[in-house]
Amino acid sequence: MLGSVKRYLEYCKRCGFCIVKCPVSQVFDGLETFSPRGRVLLLYGMSMGELKATISIAEKLFSCTLCGYCTIKCPAGLELEELFSSGRRTLNNIGLVPGEIAEISRRILESGNPYNAPLEEREFWTNYIEEAPRRRGSVALWLGCTTAYRRMDTCAAAYSLLKTLGVDVAIVEDERCCGAPLYYAGYLKEFKDFLKQAIMRVMNTGADTIVTPCPSCMRAFKEYSAKVGLNHGLKVYHLVEYLGKLYLVKPIPRFELEARVTYHDPCELGRHLGIYDEPRKLIESVRGVRFIEMNASRELANCCGGGGLYLAVDPDNSIKIAVRRLEDVPPNVEVLATACPSCEVMLSIAVERLEADIEVLDIADLLWRALSK
Repeated sequence: MLGSVKRYLEYCKRCGFCIVKCPVSQVFDGLETFSPRGRVLLLYGMSMGELKATISIAEKLFSCTLCGYCTIKCPAGLELEELFSSGRRTLNNIGLVPGEIAEISRRILESGNPYNAPLEEREFWTNYIEEAPRRRGSVALWLGCTTAYRRMDTCAAAYSLLKTLGVDVAIVEDERCCGAPLYYAGYLKEFKDFLKQAIMRVMNTGADTIVTPCPSCMRAFKEYSAKVGLNHGLKVYHLVEYLGKLYLVKPIPRFELEARVTYHDPCELGRHLGIYDEPRKLIESVRGVRFIEMNASRELANCCGGGGLYLAVDPDNSIKIAVRRLEDVPPNVEVLATACPSCEVMLSIAVERLEADIEVLDIADLLWRALSK
């Protein structure tokens, strides 16, 4: 890690752009300590032996949403998010993990999800659909913890959409956390164990394809799996990406809904996975919808504040970031759509905090509402 930090620091000394653009730095009024450059300086100090690694430094290095905005805007093209993830793993290896992060990890290891919720509650959403979901099929719908426990309506909408569109879809028996939060926390061994179990559960459905409404889960199966040597051979899609492909190969039932809609690009789906066009095409496919582009969109979209486990580390400032994101919503918009359960949760909290007259929906909910009218 030392070589990378030294190389990054040479550029960082001549630039301060990330201090202005970092969502966490913004809620700290531009304080350098909570900016990407500040974190690079802390890593450099520890690598050179000039700073002793402490829990206080760990808390500052974990105060990052891993949104990737600094990487996109860095004039030198530095992969800062990867550097910060590496720093987290280094701190974890020496036992320096903020208490909130350690608690989330403990919940996952003991209960199979970050909310410490009973596993039987994971399928409560099946009460929202007309018949029991299938357990075997060529496409496995992997819902993820936040969708399953916090957005049951989105679970029902996603499954119902795929089934209505003729997809041979099945849900995963005994689905548990894919392990993505463990990866963000620096627990690589534990992450690998959880992801390996997740892959086995998917394969038990007979599927060769995973579709998920959660960008973090998608990255776990598609990107992080290779980093820990799990080559499963499964095709992995985000729900909006898969629905977009369906539009290209088969007739789609008519969607219709009168509403003015804007779209929030989730950091992981957009900047990290490069999926920008599909969600917009899906929204625009709905007859009666007027799509209005959000201010600060696509690769320049501002973060919702809920990524990188930052909500656990600093919930108050995490919500402040979400509230700031609402400033980018155009006037007279009725629906703020997104394609990430964490973003939906954060933006819903911000809307409630501001008592704003706007509805936050996952694109799956928007499409299912339009199809069901």
